[in-house]
Amino acid sequence: MGGRRKSCKKQQSKRWWSRVQTQFGPSDWASEQEQWRKEGAPISSNVKPFTVRLGALSLSQQQGVDMRLLRIVLRPGFKSSEQGNDAALLELEQPAPLSETIRPVCLPSPSTPFTAGQECWVTGWGNIKEEVPLPTPHTLQQVMVPLVDSVACDTMYHIGNSFSRSVSLILPDMICAGYQEGRKDSCQTLGSPLVCPSPDGSWILAGIVSWGDGCAQPNRPGVY
Repeated sequence: MGGRRKSCKKQQSKRWWSRVQTQFGPSDWASEQEQWRKEGAPISSNVKPFTVRLGALSLSQQQGVDMRLLRIVLRPGFKSSEQGNDAALLELEQPAPLSETIRPVCLPSPSTPFTAGQECWVTGWGNIKEEVPLPTPHTLQQVMVPLVDSVACDTMYHIGNSFSRSVSLILPDMICAGYQEGRKDSCQTLGSPLVCPSPDGSWILAGIVSWGDGCAQPNRPGVY
């Protein structure tokens, strides 16, 4: 993928450009390059009937641009979201038409620091409360969630379940964000981007929603 692209640049405000709606359901997607999308759960490689809609803010309105998929590249080693590797790349038949509402997110370099307590943002069309779906007109939502130390996150997920403490629930390729007391969460909007601001004003993709336990529950940060 080659890291950051020249089209990945500073935003003037916290306005979420790259929102993608798919025919697979109301999951969300993060734009990396003009012709690629990243999603939080691999899907069938039979993509001919499917399209993605770029630049959508409301699921109830005909907004954005529809693009056909060329192929889906699954990440090797995928079994389930809890076991990691649950990511896929979607290649469009044509480059996406970048505009004020369609732009890629910046990719982190290997040296990009993501630290506990860092304030990041997740956007999506998921539930607004436990088992309470987003109401009409299904407008894109946003929430700030601080990054959570992986060891602390693993400890929290062992509270109230039967897993042995020796079993790691948060794997090395996972990152957590949320609040120990609950309150705010991505509510499992699979594939939604978790982005963090960088010193130069650009937004860096830290992760994509992978799994969680309920919606904004205590001791259950979102896992990306």
